[in-house]
Formats: sequence, C-alpha cells, structure tokens
Amino acid sequence: MKKTLLTLAFTSLLFIGCSNNNDDESTNAPGQTNPENAQYFHPPAWIKGTWASTSSDPIKYKFTDNDFIQINSGSEMSNVAYLKQIKSLGGTVSVDETGNENQYYFTMKMNGSNMTYQFKKVTATKLLWVNHPSSGVIDIYLYKQ
Repeated sequence: MKKTLLTLAFTSLLFIGCSNNNDDESTNAPGQTNPENAQYFHPPAWIKGTWASTSSDPIKYKFTDNDFIQINSGSEMSNVAYLKQIKSLGGTVSVDETGNENQYYFTMKMNGSNMTYQFKKVTATKLLWVNHPSSGVIDIYLYKQ
C-alpha cells in the first residue's frame, strides 16, 4: 500500500513539474514569463536620444532602442528596469505602444494602474508632450539635446 501511494505521489509530481511553459522564452507578449529578457519599448528612430524642456527645472527623457528613461537632477531611472522589478516580484506588467513617423504613444500597465505618455514630432529637434498634466494650460515642448 505504501509503495502504491509513493508511486502515485511521485507520478503526480512529474505531471505538475512538467508543463509546456518555457520559462526561458523571450517574447514580447504581455504575459512573458522571463522578465530578464523582456523588451517593453520599441520607440521609433526619430525620437531616440535625450530630450529636455527649457524651464528652470527641466523635464528630461531619454529614448533608447528598448527603453524610456526619466532623468531627474542628473539621475536616470530606467522604466524597463522598473517594469522588470515589478514582474520579478510577481506583478503584472505590459506596455501598449503605437509609433509612427510623427507620434509615439504608449501606456505602461503595472498591477492595474496605468501611466500614459504621448509625444508628437514638431520638427527633428522639437517634440510636443501631448498629455503632460499642464498641457491643457500650456504646451510642453522638449528639445533634442
């Protein structure tokens, strides 16, 4: 009887441990299983680089091949690193984005809360931050550095 129960328990563990999920997959799907290989951002070529406002306390962003970075007082905060940290702690994250020759729009979704950014190309060296909290009052422009 003990031998039968032991065999049954062992067989059950085999089925539980052998799923067809591959934790080493590197896909761009929102439900990726391996946060280290995740690529959340795909900015268009025209927006890549560092952009800043001309105010006394400038707003600065940097767009790379696969990241959206906020720069505050010379310190850089990678949104990819932030999303990967949330994901590694068991959270849910994804980025919905749209990019074309004149606009880059994305929403970062993190555990049920969303952060949306929309930038429009004015010239090769000037962007309009469309959904800045003050954009209903004034236009917020960022200039290529």
